[in-house]
Amino acid sequence: MNRRITIITGQHLTANPRVWKEANALASRGYFVTIYTTWYNPLLLTEDKKLIDNAVNYLPSFSLIYSWNNGILVSFARALKKAANYIFKCFNISSIYQEIYLPGIQLKRILNTPADLFICHQEAGLLLGVQLLKKGKKVAFDFEDWYAEDYPNCFRPVKLFRKNEAHALKYAEYVTCPSDSMSKALQQYYKFDRQVSVVYNSFPSGNIQDNHIQKIPNSLVWFSQTVGPNRGIEDFINVLKLLDIPVEIHFIGFSSISYKQYLLECLNDTPHNVKIHSSMKHSDMINFVKQFEYGLALEDSFSLSRNLTVSNKILLYLQLNLHVFATSTKGHLELKSNFGDSISYIEAGKTSANAELIRSMLIRGVNKPAIEMGKYDWKLQEQMITGLVEDALNK
Repeated sequence: MNRRITIITGQHLTANPRVWKEANALASRGYFVTIYTTWYNPLLLTEDKKLIDNAVNYLPSFSLIYSWNNGILVSFARALKKAANYIFKCFNISSIYQEIYLPGIQLKRILNTPADLFICHQEAGLLLGVQLLKKGKKVAFDFEDWYAEDYPNCFRPVKLFRKNEAHALKYAEYVTCPSDSMSKALQQYYKFDRQVSVVYNSFPSGNIQDNHIQKIPNSLVWFSQTVGPNRGIEDFINVLKLLDIPVEIHFIGFSSISYKQYLLECLNDTPHNVKIHSSMKHSDMINFVKQFEYGLALEDSFSLSRNLTVSNKILLYLQLNLHVFATSTKGHLELKSNFGDSISYIEAGKTSANAELIRSMLIRGVNKPAIEMGKYDWKLQEQMITGLVEDALNK
């Protein structure tokens, strides 16, 4: 009998590539895979289903998409979350309801599908997964981020995350994360002996075809789910103000009207051309990013999670053979020995020096052989995931 895996997360798959890559890898090896998450957008739901193999079941642990039979429940769930955030802000009392819509209902739905192993992603997966551990279930966790140390937010229940992270790290079948730096930091902070295995954020090579797209000269690209503050963008804009060689810079992701206006106004009196694009589905974004010469992997290092991660952004640029301008975070510096001259590191606070670095790179130009991904190749990440799953199931 084939083993059954349930993956739990909190977002649509279009915003969560680690989940669909993991699900497809396990399904291709004969596991029965089910993904549970919160649905909130019917258009994203359509795109989600294009990312996963037909063998993968994709179900809502909770749906915020209004219909004739769930309107009252959705309204109640939203009100409860709003109340939980208000109580936290006013009285510093945190609860699972800040992060998860009606967790009791979600757990009941998840448990309706028999599973030999649960693999939990993101904040919702962490909190629901700990509840499953307490019910005696076999659970693993993927710390896509260090949740207690991620972007500052007045509603972020840090103490709740720390308590659940400590429990997960102690009792899980295994734990993975996206960088060696984060693995070591988690081990040091929580003072435990077990290993946090590293699964890098690269993509399957089959998704990345070399079709010789014409490059836009002196072009730069940055993508994420959100284009906004505290992502390292503001510091880079200050660098561009000192750069006398015109560049074309593109931002991909959701952005507020005010932040779009900020970007346009900041570069209005410069020789540069800035363009802002809405979020794209995975295949479209890959084809779009190919046409640029330089990829921007910008982070604000004051967020410890961002400082320690190796994002899918930087690895995708390298897979597409773009030269990368990367903030010199601990996570990015892990790549230095493997990718050498393919990455130029930007030092925080050194605006003039960074402008000169970019200027010299633009003058020199990009002319290099295809990059070998080495230990970051997705096939090796698949082997890591399936090995961990097999070990957990055979205990």
